[in-house]
Formats: sequence, C-alpha cells, structure tokens
Amino acid sequence: MASGAIDLGRAALDLRVAAQPVADSAEVGLRLTGPVGAPRRLPELAAFLRWRAER
Repeated sequence: MASGAIDLGRAALDLRVAAQPVADSAEVGLRLTGPVGAPRRLPELAAFLRWRAER
C-alpha cells in the first residue's frame, strides 16, 4: 500500500509505503520525506516488532 503527497512547487515528498510481511501481522512501513532529490528514509517497524514479540 502506498499513500502520501508530492509537492511539485516545493519539490518535496511525503510518502509512505507499507507491506504486511506475514498474514495477520502488523504492517512494516517506510516513510519518505523531504526534498525530491534526497528524501529521508524513515522505517516504521514498531507495530510489527510489537506484534512479533507478542507471539
């Protein structure tokens, strides 16, 4: 799943890409923010790691 926005006027991104690596698990996400030429990559793993720890 992907969601977010691209601001062409500012040449900026705010995107999130997510996947569910295991059936019935929490999502693993990657957020891309900042300038189009060099966005920051921020992994979103907390929900998946919490789900894995509870198993």
